Amino acid sequence: MILALDVTSNVCGFAWSDGLQEGYVNLHSKKPSAHLFPPLDSIVKSNSITTLGVVTGPGSFTGIRSGIATAMGLKASLDIQVLGLNKFEIMLFELRNEGQTDFHLLVPARGKKVFYAHRELNQWVIDPMECQLDDLDPGLEYFSAGQDFGCPFIRPLGIDFSKACLKALLAGLGNASLQPLYIRPADTRQNLTYIQKLLAQE
Repeated sequence: MILALDVTSNVCGFAWSDGLQEGYVNLHSKKPSAHLFPPLDSIVKSNSITTLGVVTGPGSFTGIRSGIATAMGLKASLDIQVLGLNKFEIMLFELRNEGQTDFHLLVPARGKKVFYAHRELNQWVIDPMECQLDDLDPGLEYFSAGQDFGCPFIRPLGIDFSKACLKALLAGLGNASLQPLYIRPADTRQNLTYIQKLLAQE
């Protein structure tokens, strides 16, 4: 069985596939890990897990650490393969059939803030950062993992990251390093200056 886990936000869950059937558990909670782990433990104990995927961010600092720690604990106790994927990697997988090479990607953060990254020709032009919706250029097309925030230049994808992570794992994607994607305020300020310079040149 392949299992995918996401506890990076207040909407968390896990999805699994045994090759014949797929299942999913979704939770909305201010403390998702406290409610998610009992059903996760039940799935793990009643099935033979071969691969576990975990979403490595961006999102809640505590949630990212909790998800990776859980994955490492299961790896040690079950001797299974553990792979990580961040949300931007998962979004690119979901957009693989779009027929383009230039993507402005958004992941909802808090309030009117978003995590933003720019990918072009298989490389990151702008590394992931946090910004305000007002910082976005309305002349560009953005892909949002969640909602469109009422902006006509934002295309919502409505991605459920545990389900999408499972799809990516089944397609052979995943990183063994489990590198967390933390986005710190200091990095945000530096990258925001960079994006403003880029937009000024267009």
